[in-house]
Amino acid sequence: MNNGPMALMGAPRCKALIRLARCKRASSEPIFARGASHRRRRLALHILLVAMLPATLSISCLDQEAATSLDENAVNWKHEHSKPEPKDERPSSAEPYMMGPSPEANPSRVVTLSPAMTDIVAALEASELLVGVTRFCDHPSARSVPRIGGFLDPSLEAVLATRPNLVIAEPSPGNRESVKRLAELGIPVLVVPHGGVAGARTAISAVGSRIGRHDEARALVASFDAALETIKEAASDRDPPRAAIIYGRDPLVLAGPGSFGDELLSLAGGENIARSAGTPYPAYPLELLISQQPDVIIEAAMLADGKAEALPRMEGTRHTKIPGNALLRPGPAIPASALQVLTALHPEAREEILAATLAWDRGRAIKE
Repeated sequence: MNNGPMALMGAPRCKALIRLARCKRASSEPIFARGASHRRRRLALHILLVAMLPATLSISCLDQEAATSLDENAVNWKHEHSKPEPKDERPSSAEPYMMGPSPEANPSRVVTLSPAMTDIVAALEASELLVGVTRFCDHPSARSVPRIGGFLDPSLEAVLATRPNLVIAEPSPGNRESVKRLAELGIPVLVVPHGGVAGARTAISAVGSRIGRHDEARALVASFDAALETIKEAASDRDPPRAAIIYGRDPLVLAGPGSFGDELLSLAGGENIARSAGTPYPAYPLELLISQQPDVIIEAAMLADGKAEALPRMEGTRHTKIPGNALLRPGPAIPASALQVLTALHPEAREEILAATLAWDRGRAIKE
């Protein structure tokens, strides 16, 4: 097979380039130089454009083909499930919305694209529906479920290979194109803006509605609200300690106003010393932290080596660490997270607090 210029561009256009070269050799004057005849410049430009056009179109077609052809799974799925243009039912507010076709009333093959969504499906006692989760999903019921990539970099091929009839995602700039592409391929996608107590409550209801677990969702939200009310009552009888939650060490990052940590401190009756910072997760000067002398410092930083340089000793400040994702992942476990913060702020009343808060739902054990 001839793969030379004639084969790639066509003989007529190759001859046009040859003609251009001969035209240039016939005169020592550069074709596009100042002073060259207007006719010669126009002729040369015309020949170049004619010769380059098919190659440009070929490259464009190849790029489009690469963008639309994922792999054999994607192609097969698209052919077998031919759908109209995906609908984006996105509301103006930060409410859950659907992309792509309408889902089945009771989907049987669900893929979650974030740990929080996996936690919600599990809390609704629907883990058996999961056919794909991210590599960060660590809920015990999902340990044997196939991994489809990360939160920001889900593999479309891996998702398609699970043949889902519903994908549940959190919106993020990192996964926006992947989610859009899944909807274009005819897969129903539930997008759930999520964060904090109100966001978790809405997410539980939305996911429960879409996977046919309406009663379980209502019961979980009622239990969720009762637990938080009990925790707030337990905290209201105590003096609010001044506290800081550390999310990062290099640089030092604290929970600021509007952050998940700030909301947990408020639920547990603490006073956030970084409440006046301008952002939810501010880089905080160590000198300022020392000068404020908080009563409690709660360490929640995820450290690669598990170690960090000790903070300077502060007279009257108690240091404690809450391990795992309790302060990092809003979701159905928020009451348990708030309980951990409450006991960190008031360790002297740990047993009393545990007894009071466990009464909110004897059927659900809060694991420390």
